[in-house]
Amino acid sequence: MKDLLEPKSWSEAGAYDALRRGPILHVLMQSKGLTYASAHQLMTAQEHMYATVQQLLTIFSAMTISVYSEIRKHFRGFARLNLGDVRVTADNDAYEIEVKQLIRNFKMRGCLRHDPTYAISVMVDADTLATAADDQIDMTPSLDGSTIGHVNIRATCLHGKHRILAAQRALNEPDRWWTARLFESGR
Repeated sequence: MKDLLEPKSWSEAGAYDALRRGPILHVLMQSKGLTYASAHQLMTAQEHMYATVQQLLTIFSAMTISVYSEIRKHFRGFARLNLGDVRVTADNDAYEIEVKQLIRNFKMRGCLRHDPTYAISVMVDADTLATAADDQIDMTPSLDGSTIGHVNIRATCLHGKHRILAAQRALNEPDRWWTARLFESGR
């Protein structure tokens, strides 16, 4: 049915365009008090804007794929890290509101540090990562995090800084660790 409605030539395209746009142009002219030329210009501008949005979405999609491929290239797996071994490079005061809220949550509900869903992201240099035991780093952890091993390596926190700052204040030994996504720096 759609093939019957699609224009077959440029002359038909003009007629098709008029049929498609006609009712819309008529509504614009009536409701806004526009002339045919003004209404046509407005519709053309909206269609160009729609095309631009489509182009931006295409570009964004390509960039997203590129970013995910870069992330995959550096991802090394999950491991449990000591809180003291995770360096947070930020103005700690910037996270103070979130940190206080998390501390309250930790006390009421627990901190879910074992759950890979709440894992922090850390950057580890290649030499340090090479010293870690491969059997302790898990590429595909279980949902409850029970397959993730404990690794004693120093790392820089990339994401989840507020969680680490809250955990450093709220947790006592032997609970001073957090599940982390390990990313190798460099390459």
